[in-house]
Amino acid sequence: MRVQPIEWRDGVVAILDQTQLPQRVVVHEYDNWQDVAEAIRGMQVRGAPAIGIAAAYGLALAARAIDAPTMEAFRAEFGAVCRAFA
Repeated sequence: MRVQPIEWRDGVVAILDQTQLPQRVVVHEYDNWQDVAEAIRGMQVRGAPAIGIAAAYGLALAARAIDAPTMEAFRAEFGAVCRAFA
């Protein structure tokens, strides 16, 4: 069985919980950027490439969720999300 460490599945981010390996294979699905950021901080995602991909997917979730009345408001809110991943 081949399991991807991270992937986009129908609007959610599926992350292989690397804290559970090798005893168990656990995949979590996240539908918001806050949970993706916490998964990164909690070491569920390991390795620079996977962390970068997870962060990019988290930013995509955030961009989809932001309901800003202007582009300026969007940029401000998205900038705050970007800083949370930094």
